[in-house]
Amino acid sequence: MKPLLFTALALALGVGQSLSTDYTRERSLTTTVKVTSETTVTANEVTVDGEPMDRGGFGGGGRSSEFSYSFTDSVLAHKDGAPTKVKRAYGDVGGSTTMPGRDGDTEIDLESAFSDAIVVIDTTGEEKSVEVVEGKLEDEQVAGLVPTMTLDRLLPEGEVEAGATWELEGADVLAAVGSDLERQLFRRAAPEGGGEGQGGRGGRGPGGRGFGGAGSGLAQLANGEWDAKAKLTEETEEVDGVTCAVITLEVEASGELPEMGGGGGRGRDRAFGLTEAPRANTFEAKLAGRLLWSTSEARAVRLTLAGTVETVTDTERETERGVMKMHREQEQKVDIQIDVTAGAKAE
Repeated sequence: MKPLLFTALALALGVGQSLSTDYTRERSLTTTVKVTSETTVTANEVTVDGEPMDRGGFGGGGRSSEFSYSFTDSVLAHKDGAPTKVKRAYGDVGGSTTMPGRDGDTEIDLESAFSDAIVVIDTTGEEKSVEVVEGKLEDEQVAGLVPTMTLDRLLPEGEVEAGATWELEGADVLAAVGSDLERQLFRRAAPEGGGEGQGGRGGRGPGGRGFGGAGSGLAQLANGEWDAKAKLTEETEEVDGVTCAVITLEVEASGELPEMGGGGGRGRDRAFGLTEAPRANTFEAKLAGRLLWSTSEARAVRLTLAGTVETVTDTERETERGVMKMHREQEQKVDIQIDVTAGAKAE
């Protein structure tokens, strides 16, 4: 490590110090997440034996989604500086998604069982447990919850100084923005008496799929090739009176998307008399952002991350009408902001 220059700016940035959340302080931390996503179809071509085909309203249009949620963490127990028991109280969780249809766009309000729920995440024993104190949440919905702040996944190990850079795994980025929990937040509730939930085939209970189009959609990029870097700059920025160091983020990812399941696609296949066929479904993502960090309060203050995800799908199938080729290109714009505020510790 280079010799430290103890200038006023260096001290403000906490140069030579470890950037880690202090879980031993008597306080609560409230995290507020806001996500907007807009997908535009930039190309959509279907041919049968080389001739353009009228799809009868299938496959056109774009999709948009916006949602927000908040939760307040109070550390009930900690060991070696890490939280081992945390009370997490959720606030409002909801939003809306707009999807295209034959007769125009349809807007769906997003509701969540997490609204006003309270859980206690306990890792003091041999196995982690999550107790639902208030609300109706299934075990599968809370299984992925951890006592630490998700933004910790973006922080470096050990001491750093201004100008330092470090690599991030794709899993770190996805966990930091909460994309791996979005599906749990917006699962459709199963109706009383069993059967299928709202919206028919896609809506099941906690074991079913979430609302189509809800969320940032970044979780589906998990298996791609990631190139993500963070850098502690020499800049500072003030947020609500708190002076913050500025950590820049540069994220790129590419690869193949997972196969999409669900009855809707199979229904269309049957309508067109399609048989199984090879599919190329690739993506390229570029995102940039900034993590604002308070050294004096030893916590994250704000994360902003925005960018685009471009996908290309090519399919060729043998049908009753001939060889069908489908080519589709989409551009998704994603904007994420996460704010963290400190308050009095909850009773």
